[in-house]
Amino acid sequence: MTKIKICGIMHERDVGLANRFLPDYIGFVIACPKSKRNLSIQEAGKLLELADQRIKKVAVTVSPEAETIRQIEKYQFDYIQIHGKVRQEVWDQVSLPVIRAVQQEEIDSFSREKQAGIIDAYLFDSKKPGSGESFDWSILKNVETSGKMMFLAGGIDEYNVEEAIKQVRPDVIDVSSSVELGVIDGHSVGKDPEKMEKMIRMVHDAE
Repeated sequence: MTKIKICGIMHERDVGLANRFLPDYIGFVIACPKSKRNLSIQEAGKLLELADQRIKKVAVTVSPEAETIRQIEKYQFDYIQIHGKVRQEVWDQVSLPVIRAVQQEEIDSFSREKQAGIIDAYLFDSKKPGSGESFDWSILKNVETSGKMMFLAGGIDEYNVEEAIKQVRPDVIDVSSSVELGVIDGHSVGKDPEKMEKMIRMVHDAE
């Protein structure tokens, strides 16, 4: 069965919806000031405590510093999702299972990354993660993930999710913008219960 990750959890209400509809994963964007879903590590930690234990919790970061990794490791996250460039001294701090994000333009070179041995999953995304923009999934046709899980993100919604699953066969569908209520003053106002429930059901029911 294809699984689903609801990313960009920001509010207690979002966690409550997740506990109600039970996606397989939820993601918290941490220490990324440019993101409209950004949280401090402390804010994410408080929400983490409210989440159902059946749901896997993911700390999402972009080009983190070593101190950010050390702070994240203090909390009970199940995975850390890493975007952007990462220095070796930062990789050395990581002990959580890693979901390594790969943007569209990086797909040709992702498998040659030195840290491939400590990565549990690859997440393939568009040029602008979190933007709700999709990309041409056909470029993933010959991608080899060496037995690691594949997450697919980038502009997936109720209108194309079935095709995404059929064409790419990812282990996990990753959504955020498509299940949101909207954005006010540059910040997400939270998840839409109807959209979230529908998306989770569509993914879990997909063949």
